[in-house]
Amino acid sequence: LSATVVGQTPRAHFNVAVTFDRRRISSCNCTCTSAAYWCSHVVAVCLHRIHNVSQQPITKFNSYK
Repeated sequence: LSATVVGQTPRAHFNVAVTFDRRRISSCNCTCTSAAYWCSHVVAVCLHRIHNVSQQPITKFNSYK
C-alpha cells in the first residue's frame, strides 16, 4: 500500500509505503522527519484504507516458489 499524504503546511507532501505479510503489517516507511516508526502519516494511510476498502481493491501478488 502506498500513498502521498498532503500536509497542512505549503509543499508538505509525504510518501508513505506500508508492506503486508499474511494480513499483517511487516514494514512501513514515510518521508517525514518523525522519529516514530508509526508516524501520523502511516496511521492516516492505514485508517483511510480501512474506511474506504470498497473504493479500490488490493491487488494480490503471487509468491514465487
